[in-house]
Amino acid sequence: MGMEQFSDLESMAAFLDSNEDFRVLKRVTLPYETHPQINARREQKGNLFGIYLDTETTGLDWTDDKITSLSMLPFVYNKNRFVSFAPPITLWNDPGRPISPEITELTGITNEMVAGKSLPVMKLRETLGNATLVIAHHAEFDRKFVESALTLPHEDHAFGSHIKWACSLQDVPWDEIKPMSKKLEAIALSLGGFYDAHRSENDCIAGCFVLNHTMPNGRTGFEHVIEAINMPRYRIENKSLPFAVKDMFKEAGYSWRNEDKVWWKEFTSLDELKQEKNRLVSGYSRPIERLQGLVSINLVNANDRWSTRKGQILNISDVFEDKPVNQPSPF
Repeated sequence: MGMEQFSDLESMAAFLDSNEDFRVLKRVTLPYETHPQINARREQKGNLFGIYLDTETTGLDWTDDKITSLSMLPFVYNKNRFVSFAPPITLWNDPGRPISPEITELTGITNEMVAGKSLPVMKLRETLGNATLVIAHHAEFDRKFVESALTLPHEDHAFGSHIKWACSLQDVPWDEIKPMSKKLEAIALSLGGFYDAHRSENDCIAGCFVLNHTMPNGRTGFEHVIEAINMPRYRIENKSLPFAVKDMFKEAGYSWRNEDKVWWKEFTSLDELKQEKNRLVSGYSRPIERLQGLVSINLVNANDRWSTRKGQILNISDVFEDKPVNQPSPF
């Protein structure tokens, strides 16, 4: 069969994809509407306004490193489905220090690209404040950088406590599609898409692309995200965990957070949380009533999740001794 058999690229791609020896990838795209069209849709009954956000930075430490680019892809959604997307917007920011060659190689951002440019802080505060949902693929990373950059000098608390954030990395069961990793690029590849990664604008496009995909369980990634922001989280944070038991906690799903030196894990129900009692007692070799100060339990919702805020601090004895625990108010 010669190439003349095909009248367009789509036909060629479909032919190759039908053969088990080939796999066709397509560049990730979205069906965009104009920003005025998006604004009009926002006014329609039941529609809500969201933003997919991605940052590039000078490093990994939000307390010291700075944002070099920030991209936002506005979208309209209704309940648990996307309605429409607007083209992404990219803003540049001079970090006030040279961008290392390693960061330039990773992100493609040079000192010349950001020289003299700064984030429009007040406009960003307004835009993000109008969103009922902000999504990032590594929300714990992006949220801290964004809230740090948008907090004004006179404010006692970080900006953004009224904004719900979700994480397209953590809030979707990507294992169902068996990607090589949970990096955004790998997930897109598993879904038949490719893009130029580590450019904040492209990451936003890819993030919405993968969330709009229907999973093997019949639900889209976005449906999982909406479920996640309406779910209370009980977070255990372990301080001064004995070195001898850290591997036991790591194997149980606890993660290390270097900025405040704690091992932490989230649970979605009190019953699930209470099953950790024996592990905590064994790990610290002391009874529950003597763990106050070493172990903290916080009730966190989408307004505080992935930020530096701790949420509602619970009494550890009340939790594990079946005393009444305040439930979160509806989000």
